Amino acid sequence: MRTIFQSTVLSIFLSVTGVAVYSEENENEYSDGLKSTLKGLGTSLSEIASTPVAGVFEIEAPDGNILYVTEDGKHVFTGELHSIEGTKTRNLTEERRSHARRELMAGLTMDETLNFAPTGNTEHIVYAFTDVDCGFCRTLHDNIEGYGAEGIEIRYLAYPRAGTKSETYKKMVSAWCATDPNDAITKLKEGEPIKRENCDNPIASHMELGRKLKISGTPTLILESGRVIPGYLPPDRLKQALANE
Repeated sequence: MRTIFQSTVLSIFLSVTGVAVYSEENENEYSDGLKSTLKGLGTSLSEIASTPVAGVFEIEAPDGNILYVTEDGKHVFTGELHSIEGTKTRNLTEERRSHARRELMAGLTMDETLNFAPTGNTEHIVYAFTDVDCGFCRTLHDNIEGYGAEGIEIRYLAYPRAGTKSETYKKMVSAWCATDPNDAITKLKEGEPIKRENCDNPIASHMELGRKLKISGTPTLILESGRVIPGYLPPDRLKQALANE
């Protein structure tokens, strides 16, 4: 079931982009076939949006996938919807996803992520889903000062790939619960043991967020634009990617 927050994100996106949004006043404009199909998909008219393609609507399924459905409700399809204007193309589906990611990231508070900020001015903030036992996650952290030198603040979210029953999960809980979490996660990424700790922590919610965003590996970077970069990028290449957004 969609949360109130997710519905708000969708409404903000649609109002910003000028896409028509369902309202009770125009409910009779939709066919019974469309209403029936949406019900079968576990969604409703309140979550439907028009697209630039006549007779095709966009919905977000309960699992987060974006679907397209014809106005008669007889055909549903998935894929990337592109807009072509001369020699330029826009991936409208990815734009929709990116906006939703930006809003989800904006809902995070600084006290639930582990933040490594530059000593000077912060020019960019990048969220990184990380696992302390992941080799490339350790490589990224080895270069944490390099990101800072480029004006990039790295904000870590925990994503122990082996799950909540794993030793990695317990290590990451201990890091988030430590007196100095940044020092603790640095030690773990260097292969050093830390004191076992437990407390209220956001790691389970980070993992759920990762599943919503369809994170499949670590590190995974979420840029300010909402763009996803799977894998490790050294500081200079990450700075270039941010400059090209």
